[in-house]
Amino acid sequence: MSDRSALLDAVPHIQHGFGSKLALLPGHLLPYSATLPEKKQVHGTRIVDVLQPAQACGEADGFYTRQPGILLSVLTADCLPVLFSRRDGGAIAAVHAGWRGLLDGILEQMAARIRQDGGTADWVVSIG
Repeated sequence: MSDRSALLDAVPHIQHGFGSKLALLPGHLLPYSATLPEKKQVHGTRIVDVLQPAQACGEADGFYTRQPGILLSVLTADCLPVLFSRRDGGAIAAVHAGWRGLLDGILEQMAARIRQDGGTADWVVSIG
């Protein structure tokens, strides 16, 4: 099992990976850990624009940034991590997608956020 997505590997200017119970962050992402947003995932639909490293986001389950050098992450147990990237690497997003968030429209909320900066056609998505 790989900790990477071939689809996201093709995107320039981004690094990504899927962690595990034993290693929440893949080793190559550890140097960026100080940039992780502070957050509390609550199985909701709130999307936050992350504008600066280590930003306090409060309760949220979706994260979006156009800022280079910021690591986005979501923690999951029986939920899905969904990673998004613009094909040119100019913006990324991450969603914590559990059954409640999926039912309430977290992915639709993220698509709406992406559409604010253009269209969804220029984006790729990987489910961890």
